[in-house]
Amino acid sequence: MSEIEEFTLTPPADEPPRLGSVLRRLELIRREMDRDDLELEDHMRLYREGCELVMAARGILQHAAAEIEVLMGDGPPPSEA
Repeated sequence: MSEIEEFTLTPPADEPPRLGSVLRRLELIRREMDRDDLELEDHMRLYREGCELVMAARGILQHAAAEIEVLMGDGPPPSEA
């Protein structure tokens, strides 16, 4: 098992994941996957986690873009997630 702790996408109920923490975890995953001694199962676990993080980051960015459109008067208000 890798020395990098498992990361959870489940923030406190009243707080969505923050882009900075998601990106930091993705960087840690990339570094870990670069190791030559990592077992296939660990590679796959990290890959799946990375995919979830990429989707979370994409959602954060899409929400921010929608909010910017509202602030600029170009779109409907973003739904609360």
